[in-house]
Amino acid sequence: QQYDKGGKNIPVVPGAASSPVAEQPAKPAKPASPAKPSSHHNEKIKSDVNLNKNEVPFIYAKPGDSWFSVAVANDMRLWQILKYNDAENNDLLNGGDIVYLKPKRGQPAEQFHIVAEGESLRMISQFHGVKLSRLIKLNKMGDSISVQPGQKIKLK
Repeated sequence: QQYDKGGKNIPVVPGAASSPVAEQPAKPAKPASPAKPSSHHNEKIKSDVNLNKNEVPFIYAKPGDSWFSVAVANDMRLWQILKYNDAENNDLLNGGDIVYLKPKRGQPAEQFHIVAEGESLRMISQFHGVKLSRLIKLNKMGDSISVQPGQKIKLK
């Protein structure tokens, strides 16, 4: 004779090595462990994402990157990358350039930017996370958006 934990008699099948006939409640199956993330190329790029002061995600372009390669690597469309970065398809992307992955928004911390040698209005726009069209409007620039070293650019 066999007894369960509650003291009830459990019938045993003759000839079986003390196997109870009574059905035991099935143990719940262990949940499958979550799959480990793959080492897909896009995930590596996404781990390099930074946030600007307004929490807009951006990356730094690597040498050899193009607008298209950045878009593909971040599961985006080319038009999104171009729009978020005030860029045209034929604009060159250089290693170290800031590339926004979402629209620029918010206010920069600084009121003004003093143009340094070699800077463009677009570079200033990217550095401070301000839309290029906003800088043009704030600084009352017409068709010419060229800037000169030492020039004071309003940011807000």
